This record gives sequence, structure tokens and C-alpha cells, in this order.
Amino acid sequence: MQKNEVESVVGKINEFLIKQMWMDFEVTQYKDYELLITGSLDSTTTISDIEISFQEVFLVSLPFSWQTDTSQVAFMLLSDTEAKEINRRFKIEQGNYIFKFIPEDYPSDFGCYVASKSISMRINK
Repeated sequence: MQKNEVESVVGKINEFLIKQMWMDFEVTQYKDYELLITGSLDSTTTISDIEISFQEVFLVSLPFSWQTDTSQVAFMLLSDTEAKEINRRFKIEQGNYIFKFIPEDYPSDFGCYVASKSISMRINK
């Protein structure tokens, strides 16, 4: 997946999130190097509001569930400078993009990281 395609998906995710009052995320499934994270306004329902799928996953470093403050940027593709530090710490293979969820009620330097080769999303709402 090309970087501009990744940036487009990240932009669409943030466009959706900013319109929500909040979003609760959870790891829903990991199988065959594919990670599915779902977000919902109501975690008691079986249908999520958004699905974010990471393909060819190399690294996951995050809690299984967290809340986000959608009045701020809640999801991002790390810049080259930020990615270098994570690359050094986790020895991430070249060709992976590093994504970061920003959870609410955690220290400012805490991040939920996913390194993968591609990303897709689906809005169910």
C-alpha cells in the first residue's frame, strides 16, 4: 500500500471520529496477521460504528480496550521522526507503517501502536 493511500484512510477515519461525541475501541480479532479494531459509541451493541483493519501486522502494543476523546486527533500515522524512535525500540521491519491511537485518561506519552503494511476501514453507521 502506498503512503498516500494510507494517509487517505487515516484521514477518513479521523473525519468520522471528529463527528462523534466519543469512541470506545476494542481489539475484536487477530488472525493470520490481520488485526481488527472496532469502535462504538455503545459497547453493549453487537454492531460497531467503525471497523479498522490492519493487514500484514508486524507489531501491536496496546490495551484490549480504551476510550478516546474525539474532540482531538485520536488516530494518526506516525511521522518519519516519530517512527524512528518506535522502530529502534521494537525493531520494526522496513515497509511497515506505524499507526498510533491516542487513548483518553492515559499519560500524554502513552500510545497504542500498530505496525502493519496496510490498513482499511469501514463505517457501519
